Amino acid sequence: MGTGGWCSPSRCRSSGPAWRMPRRWWARSHRWTRPTSASPGWRASCASAGPASTCGTSRSPSFRNSGAGAGPSLPCVGEGASYQITWGRERSKLGNIMLTGASTLPTLETPRLRLRWMTEADIPALFELFSHPEVTRYWSWSAYTERAQAEKLLGNIHEAFAERSLFQWGFARREDDRIIGTCTLSDLSGQHRRASLGYALNRAHWGHGYGREAVARVVEFGFISLELHRLEADVDPRNTSSMQVLEGLGFQREGYQRQRYFLNGEIQDAVLYGLLRPEWRPGA
Repeated sequence: MGTGGWCSPSRCRSSGPAWRMPRRWWARSHRWTRPTSASPGWRASCASAGPASTCGTSRSPSFRNSGAGAGPSLPCVGEGASYQITWGRERSKLGNIMLTGASTLPTLETPRLRLRWMTEADIPALFELFSHPEVTRYWSWSAYTERAQAEKLLGNIHEAFAERSLFQWGFARREDDRIIGTCTLSDLSGQHRRASLGYALNRAHWGHGYGREAVARVVEFGFISLELHRLEADVDPRNTSSMQVLEGLGFQREGYQRQRYFLNGEIQDAVLYGLLRPEWRPGA
């Protein structure tokens, strides 16, 4: 990704604490595939004919559990047919994962940090964070050189949250509430109950355990509040500090991808990590 473009960490790549988001995390909305009689767990009743329209793609979430209570009427491709879809437990899970109805991210707290929604007042701190070459060493873009890049970043974060394609918190020390890093969930999937994880930490605050503290809180939020089943991360193999953060939280190394990225003038490998909800150790 180019400088100032869509942002965020999920590749643990830097000689210090930071990892960048997978390439596929760009903003996208969740749409629906048309239910059919062969779709298990769906109950559909054909309504009166209306104009034909498209209601989904092959990547749409589909639910296998039906339950009481009517869901929204969804227009679908076909001869003017529309369907009334009902679902129970899975609708609730999708609502949790996507924070349905929320206008901002919830504030999360740890003993030393506050993870919160970022505003225009945080633009100087964001610029300071991403303008350091050591922080962006293995990032998805080069170090920022202009404040306008941080402004664009904040706008992209807000737009992606509105589309529910990315949740990116800023985290600050409780004593001064100044942003010193970001922590992110991307590639959010209601169907598969998974997300990708990432973070970045201001170079001036390395070595104090802030990154691990923030990541641990987001992992907890993902598994408990969002009811995710899987979290994953993509890490540069030279970024030993970030790999230690992940492994300390119970993430398992699942694969190695050779020459996956071309960034900052070099070809970079990637190590893939994953953590499942049953494997997670609260308080790790």
